[in-house]
Formats: sequence, structure tokens, C-alpha cells
Amino acid sequence: MAYRQINVRSPFYVERTTATASVILNLRVWRGGPVFDRPASPTYTLRKDTTSGKSVFEISELVRDYIEQGDSIYALNTVWVETQTIDSDTLDTEVATYLATEGYTIHTEAVQKSGDVFVDSFVMLPEDMYGDYRITGAEGETSMVQVMTNATNSTDWEVTENYKDGTNLTYQYTPVLIGSSNTIIQTLLLTDQTVSVNFNLDGREAVLYHDIFVCNKYNTPLPEDTLAYTRPLYYNANLQRPVVLNYVNKFGAKNSFAFTLKHTEEVTSKSDSFKRNVLNYGNLSGTNVMHSSRKVLKDSKQTFTINTDYINEYYIQQLEELILSEYVWASMAHVSSSLIPITILDKKISKKNHLNDKLIQYTLRVEVARDYINTIR
Repeated sequence: MAYRQINVRSPFYVERTTATASVILNLRVWRGGPVFDRPASPTYTLRKDTTSGKSVFEISELVRDYIEQGDSIYALNTVWVETQTIDSDTLDTEVATYLATEGYTIHTEAVQKSGDVFVDSFVMLPEDMYGDYRITGAEGETSMVQVMTNATNSTDWEVTENYKDGTNLTYQYTPVLIGSSNTIIQTLLLTDQTVSVNFNLDGREAVLYHDIFVCNKYNTPLPEDTLAYTRPLYYNANLQRPVVLNYVNKFGAKNSFAFTLKHTEEVTSKSDSFKRNVLNYGNLSGTNVMHSSRKVLKDSKQTFTINTDYINEYYIQQLEELILSEYVWASMAHVSSSLIPITILDKKISKKNHLNDKLIQYTLRVEVARDYINTIR
């Protein structure tokens, strides 16, 4: 069975056309599997009078309360949603089950509503003009992309990973009948040896291109006669690795974007001061080493300026989704071995194109989404 994916950062309307006076909506929201973990009792019960023979309910705000972005970047953070509409007089019932993600639609797209035809299998990235996809990568790093795989049999979704040495690997996704959402939304981790991935999406073929960039390739190399023991004075090896941002995109999926050119770091602070008496009343003497004007640190932040390489025009749409994302994590080897939650400080993005701008490159400022000094008690 194929389940429709709905994006709950934008409205989703449940319609019911009826001749009765009102409609009851039993709304169930849960995690786990779509069948065995379904709750017996509704999460919400709503009732609405009909207008012109129809009742309309908007459920996204209620559903979104149950989606949480967890500690793991690979966590899917999806919930199952069941809408059960009941005519108040006839008790005639209609039931539909959806997979909800924290994605969104834009104003030029159709309004999300029940009963619409939907695509059940797709790569959860923006398409290019040929119906294909691209994702950035960097030498020595792993790229991430997620795909919706509502396969009804094992041949509906076929994947072929193509590698730099000319070899490839082909496999099929297992059909999903009563599994959890993590068997429907699959995560692909692409090494820097993967150059592309071919998909057969239930008979529709598409290609995901993996564009590998070299970090710091425009830097001046060290002189060949530099002694080995002096090299640490020139470079921190981790500073030569890219900053990779992982974010929740328009489809509510997670994918990565590599920033491989120069990145810089700043630490900022906000503080007040107060005056205090440092006199020793025991012997009526003072001391010159005590602070009579004391600094009180109120806020400390760590910010970074990061740069893309010269990129394909296609990637502007991914950068737009990055700016609009509410959840972003950074992989910065020179700062931490684990992912760092960050906030994008830039409030706008200029949509460049090759016709007007020739080479396309972007600079972003990001801030760690917590204080630099740990003051949480």
C-alpha cells in the first residue's frame, strides 16, 4: 500500500462533502508502524457544521506538535496520521492514512487537501529541468540524501550506485506493507567515490549526480622543502576539511550541502559591569589585584563564515531551502567530532544565474544554536 506524504509546515485540508448538518473528524497521530502501532482512541476529535454541503478541517498545526527533530541526523522524524470523517446523521465513515513530514509547500504550488492524486515514490530533492537530481560532495566526506520508497513490490524501486573506478552496485528496496516509516523513507549515504546514482522509480528513470569538490583547492600549497616538524605551524589538518551542513529540506527530508572554500570563525560576547567595594574592613586597607569593576557575561556566541565552491545553477534551489529550514546541523571537523546545531544568520539569498553572474558562488554566516560558554544549569 502506498501512503501519501503530507508537509505539515503548510496547511493540509481534510474535506468531506455531505448532506448532513455536521461532520465529525477523529484524528489519530502516532509513531512506529501504520498498522500495529495505530492507537485505539483518537488523538483529537473535532466537529464542524457543514457550509454549502461541505466541512473542511485544517490539521497541520495539530499534527506538527508530534514531530520532533531528534539527536540523530538520520532520524526520520515522521508521524502517521489517520483522518476518520463521520457524517453526524448517517454515521457514514471515510478513512485515510498519511505519512507526515516537517516539509512545506510554496504559494505557487497547489493547496494540500485530501483526495488529491499524489506521487508515491521520489527522490526528496528538487528536480532539475531534465527530471534529475544533484547533490554536493567533498573529498573525504559522506553526502546524505533521503528518498521516498512507497514500493508495492521489490522491482518498483531499483537503485544503481556508480563509482569513480567504473564499477557499480545495483539493489532493490524491500516492499513495505506494514513496516515503520524508516522502511518507506530511505537514507542514502554517498562516499566521495560515488559519482552518480541511477533510479528506477516504479518505471520512471532518474539520475542523482554527486558533484565532488576539493576543499581548499585554491590555496597556495606548502613549499616542498618545508621540514615535517614545522608543518603543524602552517596548517591544522582539520581546517582543510569542508563544512558540511545537514538540514531539513522542503520535503521534510534531510540532505547535505558541502561548503568547501574558506571558512572563518568568530567568538562574540555581550556583557554588563557593576561596581563593588573591595575594601578590607578588618584592617581598613585595599588591594590592587581585586576587581572593583566586575564584568558579568550575559551572552557568548560562536559564528562562522562559510563559502561554497563555484556551483551549478541548480543548487540555488537547495540553498533557498537551506535558508528556509528551521533545523540545520553542521559537520565541522576542526570544532567538534559530532554534529553541531546551528542557525543560518542570513535572512535572504540572491538568486544568481550563469547568464547574468557567470560563475556562481555563495557565502553564508551561521551561528551555533547554543551559548559558547555552557551556562545551562
